[in-house]
Amino acid sequence: MKKLVSVTLISAAVMLSGCTTVVSSIVDEPIQPNIGSRTFGGYVSDQLIEEITSVNLNKTSETLKQSHIVATTFNGTTLLTGQVPDQTTQQAAQAVAAQVRGVKKVENALTVAGATSFGVRANDAYLTAAINTALAKDLGFTLARRTKVTTEDGTVYLLGFLTENEIAQVTASAQSVGGVERIVALFERID
Repeated sequence: MKKLVSVTLISAAVMLSGCTTVVSSIVDEPIQPNIGSRTFGGYVSDQLIEEITSVNLNKTSETLKQSHIVATTFNGTTLLTGQVPDQTTQQAAQAVAAQVRGVKKVENALTVAGATSFGVRANDAYLTAAINTALAKDLGFTLARRTKVTTEDGTVYLLGFLTENEIAQVTASAQSVGGVERIVALFERID
């Protein structure tokens, strides 16, 4: 078994070392990573931040647990949406999110209000899906993949890595979906 693992590792190292040679023979100039794309590790890190934030919100206090709070993360920016009973809880939620490792910035869009109904949440889920579909259809899968959409009480939040022109295209595509009450763009510009 050890021999098989050793042979596999050596084979992989030999094959992967050839990748640089292949790329060098194809391109004429130095290359740079595409700053608009997310790495798989970045995607996983954002998902982990969302999960940790949600668990920590539920475990910090009973008031936070009883509130309707959704954490959405893109490239280390965590957006908090939902409803809380008071400003103290709103600030406490932000503090909890800010303490999560990997969070660079917290956008606090929590409202002081009663929790939304199941019908409102179902409509929000529909709007998010409809906008993601519209983005892929109107602008292509690559651009849609660089955008994250979440909806809370009819307000659509857009996050991502985009140029100024792409921001305008994504926003227009999202606005074309019926039922959108408001759009909040939280993009990182890459131009």
